[in-house]
Amino acid sequence: MQGHTQSIVERRPQSTFVSSMEPAPMQDVSEDVESTLVLSHPEPIAAPGERPQPSEMVIGDRLAQRSMNTLVPIRYANRGLGVLFLERSRLQDEDSTLLRQLLDTFGAQMGIWLRGYLGGEAAHGGLPLLSYGPGSYHLETCPWLHVWTEGHLRSARESVWYLGINMGEQSYLIVYCRLNGPEDLRSPLASILWHEMLVLRTLFSGVGRDQISEQDVQEAVERQFHSYQGIQNLESINLSFSIIHRQRGEVWSGHFGSARPMILGTTNEVTPQNQVVIHLSNGRYLRYWKVHVSTMQKGVYILAHDSSKLDRLNLAGLKEQNFDAMNWEQKRTTFREYLKQNLIDAHMPRYFVAAAWNGQPTASQTGLDRAG
Repeated sequence: MQGHTQSIVERRPQSTFVSSMEPAPMQDVSEDVESTLVLSHPEPIAAPGERPQPSEMVIGDRLAQRSMNTLVPIRYANRGLGVLFLERSRLQDEDSTLLRQLLDTFGAQMGIWLRGYLGGEAAHGGLPLLSYGPGSYHLETCPWLHVWTEGHLRSARESVWYLGINMGEQSYLIVYCRLNGPEDLRSPLASILWHEMLVLRTLFSGVGRDQISEQDVQEAVERQFHSYQGIQNLESINLSFSIIHRQRGEVWSGHFGSARPMILGTTNEVTPQNQVVIHLSNGRYLRYWKVHVSTMQKGVYILAHDSSKLDRLNLAGLKEQNFDAMNWEQKRTTFREYLKQNLIDAHMPRYFVAAAWNGQPTASQTGLDRAG
């Protein structure tokens, strides 16, 4: 997240707090605080048995440890659930930016736990309750996008899931994960990656924050890959995602492994990354590809376990049926029949998530309910 310090860490006016550095009433603070706040300037901390020194002095051959009092927001999606006060948070560096970023992430992780603890009681506040489960689809509804599923996911021999979440009002994130290998390796990692997507949603949801980019998701996933012990012993790794932007209709995607997201009916610009992300012990390499589509309003998005046989499909038959004007259920049924008519059985994907533009959203549609 180092490239997005300004969007994640914000300084608030000092008037939010009274002169004694105690927070204002909890209700006001929890609603206003979106990023970690420093309540007092960092102060040096001497090691046990050493005399406290000014912040610019060196103790022995090292810089004195420093500390700061911080107020960490506990957030889930775009809502504040509370705040956490940490006294004398320690840091080794003159720059406290990294520590505040880590605390923001910690607050987002705490928000996932607290949202699950609140259960259905928080539903009226617009907080989607998403509980991880392998072999499942979790797709939030979106007022400007029709999203649907096809097929059943297997969880006995692989850890697989789909997740679709609203990243604010202007973008929607779809993620697919499939891990093969020993269950004691793949199962925990699949859960970690799923929850990491919810953490990203919280970090990039809020007033004045940048929209999440394809590179943000790529870097977050790679951090989890590189920190996971034994990942090289997995047989195969597939993680694919797409960020669909409402205003421009633009789609930025990325995929680790072979499952490539694509928009049928338009040009998909694929850019391979040259570096190897992971060397698997079975001799395979895990690489990353970036995919860009300038507009998808007239196309159909699909994310399948294998899209290699889909790139030459012609959407003329769908357009003749006025596919764009259909409702959600009609699109789902029509698209399934279209694939069956244009693909041989061996090329028909056994499961996938698809999406198409919804040109006529209704007032009852909300991006905060669970679907699928």
